[in-house]
Amino acid sequence: MAEKEMLQKNIEEFSRLQGYMLLTEKDSEIYKAMKVRYIEL
Repeated sequence: MAEKEMLQKNIEEFSRLQGYMLLTEKDSEIYKAMKVRYIEL
């Protein structure tokens, strides 16, 4: 996968993840798991 495609894919995943994080409570286990992925991106 070309660097440009990889960057685009990560931006899309980052955006989608932000939306999911806004829909859940900050003290939930799901939020904590999503936050780990958010930091990875």
